Amino acid sequence: MKSKVLNITKGTVISFFVIVFILGFFSKSIVNLFLPKVQTITPVKGSFYETLNVEGEIEPKETFKVRLNGNVMIEEYFVQIGDEVEKGDPIFKINSDYGINRVDKSIEDLKLSVEKQRVRLEKLQENSYEMDEKKIKLLEERINMQKNQISKKEKLYKAGSITATELENSKQSLKEAEMNFEMQKISVEEKKKLDSIAIKEVVSNIKELQREINDIEKRQNFYSDIADDGIYYSEIDGIFLKNSRMDGVVYRDTAIVEIGKVKNFDSVKFVTQIPQKHYDFVNNNRIIEIKNSQGNKSSLVRITNISKVVTNNMIEIEGEFSDEMVDEEPIIGQKFRGEIKKKFVSEKVLPKSAIIPSGEFKAGNKGYVYVMVEEKGALGIEYIAKMVSITMTDVGDYYAGISMEGYDKVKVITSLSYKINDGAKVLPWE
Repeated sequence: MKSKVLNITKGTVISFFVIVFILGFFSKSIVNLFLPKVQTITPVKGSFYETLNVEGEIEPKETFKVRLNGNVMIEEYFVQIGDEVEKGDPIFKINSDYGINRVDKSIEDLKLSVEKQRVRLEKLQENSYEMDEKKIKLLEERINMQKNQISKKEKLYKAGSITATELENSKQSLKEAEMNFEMQKISVEEKKKLDSIAIKEVVSNIKELQREINDIEKRQNFYSDIADDGIYYSEIDGIFLKNSRMDGVVYRDTAIVEIGKVKNFDSVKFVTQIPQKHYDFVNNNRIIEIKNSQGNKSSLVRITNISKVVTNNMIEIEGEFSDEMVDEEPIIGQKFRGEIKKKFVSEKVLPKSAIIPSGEFKAGNKGYVYVMVEEKGALGIEYIAKMVSITMTDVGDYYAGISMEGYDKVKVITSLSYKINDGAKVLPWE
C-alpha cells in the first residue's frame, strides 16, 4: 500500500514539473510571438561616400566664329550642322549683288607713312642750336667789351681827351648790340618752340597712324575674307556647329557660322550645371567620375572652372576629360552622367536608416539610436531596446559616422518601427 502511494506521489511530482516546463516553454514562445523582431549591426570603422549626381554634355573648348566686315545676304550653305569640315572646304556663298564694301586703307601704305613721319622726327630731334647759342654768347661778350670801353671813354671825356660825340656814338653802338642780342635770344627760343611743336605733331601723327594700322589688323583678325567667287572657305579644321539664316540680311559683326575646333577629347570640355547650394561641395571635390559611351569603363573629368554667375539658382561648371577616353571620338552635344564624390572614414559607421536625427542629417547635428541590451527576466534572457544619444560626425548618401559616449561594442537596431521605443522588449532576428 505504501509503495503504491509512493509511486503515485512520485508520478504526480514528475507530472507537475513536466507541466511547469511545458507551460514555461510555451509561455515564452507565446510572448515571443508578440515581440517586434529586430535586426542589429555593430558600429565599426569604415568608409562611405556623399555623392552628387550630374548630367552634362560635350562642348568644344574653342570655337571659330565667321564674321564679315559688312552686311551680306547668304545665298547657299554647303555644309550642315554636325558635319566635319577641313581647312579650305567651301562653307557658304554670299549674294554677289549685295556684296561687301571694303573701305579699309592699305596697311602697307599706312606703314610707309609711319616711316616717313619717323624720318622727319629724327631730323627734328637732330636739330642743333649750338651755332645760335655760340653767336649769342659772342654777342654777349662783345657787349661786355663795349661797356668796358664806354667806361674808359667816359674818363677820357672828363679829362677832355675825346669829344662828347665820340662818347655818344659808343653808347649808341652798345644799345644796338644789346637790341641785336635780345633779338637773337628770342629767335632761338622761337625756333626751339616751333621745333618742339613740330615734334609733338609728328609723334601724334605716328601714334594715329599706328592706331589705324592696329585697328585694321584687329578687324582682319576679327573678320573673315570672302573669295572673289563670293564663297567663304573654312580657315580651320573642326565641326560645323551653327549657321545664320538665309532669308534676309546678315548684318556686320553678326556670326554667320560657328565652327568648333574639335579633334579629340583634348579639344573638348564637359559642361554641366549644379544647384547653387552645392557650390562648396563641388569646389572642394573637383573630380567627376563618368562612364564612357559604352558604359563599361569609368573616366574622370577634372573640374577646371566653376562659374560665379548664378542663373535660376544654378551654376555652370566645366571640366577636362582625362586620358582614359583619348581613343574615342568626341561627339558635340553627347551627354554623360557622372558623380562627384566625397569620401569619409569614421571610427563608427551606421546606416542612416538606424538613426533618428534631431533635425536634418548634417555633420555636427545630434540624434539618437536604439541599441539592444540583454537582461535577465522571469522567463530567462530578455532583450531590451534602449534609446542612446549620438552625434553625427560625417554624413554620406546612405551611411553616417557617429560618436556614442560610453558605448563601445554595442548592437544598434536597424529595423526601426513604431513598436520600438525606450525600454521595449524585442526579439533578435535569427
